[in-house]
Amino acid sequence: MGQGVAGAFQRMMQFLLPREEEFFPLFLEMAAKAHDGAILFRQAIAEYPRSEERMDQIDALESEVDKIRHECVRRLRDTFVTPIIFDRQDIFDLGDMLDDIVDFTKAAADRMVFYSVKTIPEPMFKLADIFVSCAELLSDGCSKLGEMKATDCAFVAQVNDLENQADLILKQALASLFNDQPDPVEIIKWKEIYD
Repeated sequence: MGQGVAGAFQRMMQFLLPREEEFFPLFLEMAAKAHDGAILFRQAIAEYPRSEERMDQIDALESEVDKIRHECVRRLRDTFVTPIIFDRQDIFDLGDMLDDIVDFTKAAADRMVFYSVKTIPEPMFKLADIFVSCAELLSDGCSKLGEMKATDCAFVAQVNDLENQADLILKQALASLFNDQPDPVEIIKWKEIYD
C-alpha cells in the first residue's frame, strides 16, 4: 500500500510542480548565434565602408538573441527544478553572458558606422579573427553542456589563450593609436570601438 500511496503522491507532485525546462538548447542556440555574429562582424570590417548588409544582419541577430534570452528567463521563472549541473543563478548568468557577446558585437559595429571611421586598422582584423575563434570554441563547448564533466573543459583553456593573445594585440593597438594617429578625433573613435 505504501508503494501505491508513494506512487500516487509522486504523480500528484509531477502534476502540480512545474516540470524541468530544457535550457541547453537555448544556450546552444545563443552560442551559435554569437559565433554567427562574430563571423558577420569580421565580414563587415573586411567590406567596410560598404558593409550595410552585414550591419543589418548583426542587428537582426541581436534581436533574435534577445528573444532567446527572454525565453530562457521565462523558462527559469517557470521551472521548479533546474538541471543538476546548474543552479538558477548559473542559468541566468550564462544566458546574460551569451546575450552580452552579441550585444557587444552590435555595439562595436554600430560605433564604426555612427562614428564614420575612415579606415579599419590592422589590429581590428586580428582581433576579429580571434573573436571568431573564441566564439566557435564557445559554441562547441555549449553543445556539450548536457554531458560535460568538470574535467571536460579544455575549450576554456583554449579561449583563455586566445583572450591573452587578444589582450596583447589590444595593448599594442592602443599604443599605436596614441603614438601614431595624428587625428585626435580618430583616436577617440577607435578607443571607444576597441572598448
